Amino acid sequence: LAGFGHSTNPMQDYDLEFFSSQIATFIREMDLGPTIVVGHSIGGAASLDAFLRFPDEVQSVVLINSAGFDVPGPDLDEDLDRMGRSLFNYQGDSDWERLVATVIETPLKKLYTDEKWYSQKEVDRLAANLRTGSGRRAHLEVLRNFVPTNVVGRIMAKADELRIRSKSERRGQRDILVLWGEQDPWFPPRMAEFFRSRIPGAKVAILKGTGHYAHVEQADTVA
Repeated sequence: LAGFGHSTNPMQDYDLEFFSSQIATFIREMDLGPTIVVGHSIGGAASLDAFLRFPDEVQSVVLINSAGFDVPGPDLDEDLDRMGRSLFNYQGDSDWERLVATVIETPLKKLYTDEKWYSQKEVDRLAANLRTGSGRRAHLEVLRNFVPTNVVGRIMAKADELRIRSKSERRGQRDILVLWGEQDPWFPPRMAEFFRSRIPGAKVAILKGTGHYAHVEQADTVA
């Protein structure tokens, strides 16, 4: 997604519709649809939105510790506020170590259940995009647009739409699989129950002994 990894950082709103449209555009341009999309964290919210908006491109979706549903864990608001302030108040090279510690290192150590998964190489890879002004802006925009209270209502409205579709006509078999690491301090497993209670046919699996990065810590199980 734009703003992540080695993708570009365009000057635009990094909101749910932007990311889900980007997913659909990629699928069309690569001639992959209809296909299965796997989304983690913020990517989960974008993947579900793409599933709802673009049925010709996204047939089914797998959500892993996905953002934007129900009430998040108690640490999330405080951590996002701290990360956002660090990005907004960045003072240049002399402030670099503090920025990386706040936005990358501390969250990673918290979100992995075992520090064996944490490495300086991963920190350096994730921090690379923060070296540029456009990268810092993109990261800040993502934080602003995906504060849970801004997303929950819209996702719930779309879930209601999905409920209606599931009871009437559906384009083939369109499935939602929800995988959740039970020790995620940002997105606790009760959030996964949103799907079980609101979306008929959604399949939910809670993965024990893993946290926010279930696809890393239990790669074979997730696969």
